[in-house]
Amino acid sequence: MGRREVRAEDLEGLISNLNPYSDLAPDSGFYVDVDRARNSPGDGSVRQLLVRVLRKLAKDNEEEADDFLYGKYLLAGHRASGKTTELRKVAKELEEAYHVIYVSNIERQASRFETEQDFLYYLLDYVITSVKEEELLGRSVEKDVEELYRYFEDSIFSVVQEEKLVTFDHSISGEVGANASAEVKGPGRIFALVAGVFAKISGKAGFEETTKEKITKSIKNNFQEFVEIANRILVHINTALQSRGKMLLLILDGLDKLEEDKARPLFLNADVMLPQLCCSMIVTFPIYLLYSPNKNNATSPYSREPFVLSMIKVHDKEGKPYAAGLAALREIAERRFDTKRLLGGEFSFDKYPEAAMEPEMLPEDFNGVLDAAILMSGGNLRDFFRLLTIAAENAVIFEKERVEEDDLVNAMNHVRSDYIRSYTKSYLPILKEVIESGEKDVAFRENPQDDTLLNIFNSGLLIEYNGVRWCDVHPLIRGFLRRQAGNREA
Repeated sequence: MGRREVRAEDLEGLISNLNPYSDLAPDSGFYVDVDRARNSPGDGSVRQLLVRVLRKLAKDNEEEADDFLYGKYLLAGHRASGKTTELRKVAKELEEAYHVIYVSNIERQASRFETEQDFLYYLLDYVITSVKEEELLGRSVEKDVEELYRYFEDSIFSVVQEEKLVTFDHSISGEVGANASAEVKGPGRIFALVAGVFAKISGKAGFEETTKEKITKSIKNNFQEFVEIANRILVHINTALQSRGKMLLLILDGLDKLEEDKARPLFLNADVMLPQLCCSMIVTFPIYLLYSPNKNNATSPYSREPFVLSMIKVHDKEGKPYAAGLAALREIAERRFDTKRLLGGEFSFDKYPEAAMEPEMLPEDFNGVLDAAILMSGGNLRDFFRLLTIAAENAVIFEKERVEEDDLVNAMNHVRSDYIRSYTKSYLPILKEVIESGEKDVAFRENPQDDTLLNIFNSGLLIEYNGVRWCDVHPLIRGFLRRQAGNREA
């Protein structure tokens, strides 16, 4: 059962309702449609575009007699841009045309895979478990799962017998699999055995480094066979679903949050396997990889260029207040807590020169603490929630009934410090160019093959906005960067 959504009337409730790690259900009362705040007037939203192309694909598959058509789509966006919320709505809108398997919070499983092969073992295990629970598996699929076990037996088990990964007698009916339950009988036994093997080989926990190297080498040498078996399983699943008027759709949410060392094997390998799987999929993609010199290697195996879900615009390219973005964030706050009761109405940026806010950047109807938090978040929802949460926690400590100006200043200093810790001097030329340029873009790169831009976007110091694409430096570090630039020129 999901968390009860009640508009907060006190600061403890505000803190609870602004938990940035709580995903919203598609029909949540806290949900606010922010398409107008992201895009240029007249632009279709990313959600609408994804739903359109996938519905068309499902219709085409109804008419295609000989072979299935699959769509592979990347969704990029900053952390906290709202990808999970939008993807859950996509899944809801497509449920009549697709059997959606939504794999969430993949980043929390990252310790289980060091290579793309490890991840695909994890993914197929997830799919097999999901469709088994939905009773979508016919005997044809069970036979392929048996062959999958044989693949493990032939290509991996023999390599690590001495490590007692499993004991086996070359027979599915034998006592096989260290984690398999002796109580499981019939076809279900095969799935239990395979699940146990997946858990063992993807984690590789408890093995010596030399054994891990043996497993990884054996997997790579035999991996094309695994992909072929996996695809037969997926085609059988799609065939079973087609009789129900549906197709399989995987939504892989969390890959955009992976650290660079985990993301590169999944996206920047010369021969990426993930998009070779025989099913349609939406894959979240780290926005910082769009600025990698090897970006084309990552995106070309997919059906089209990545969809990009930008941050909410709270100001326009010229630095003027953006009314649609301000309205969206005000509504997001108002739905979650009583803003008039819990936030002070006064805030002066003169008391916080680090913000480097010019008078023309403030809306005419400037609303004290609430609008100050909106402007200083740069449209980053997580930062908006962080600023108000830290400020509310400070107010509670001092037994206040609402957040005042000094509480928000305290919160700004905390979040600003987080960003400054990720800054290096090599970033300054690019960040300075963005601040001073009327184009608000990142054309400057001393060496087009370096990863400076990738690292800056990964740090969150730069924010990308939709419409006619442009970028800006996070508002909380503008004053800091101006001092850095002045010191260098001096």
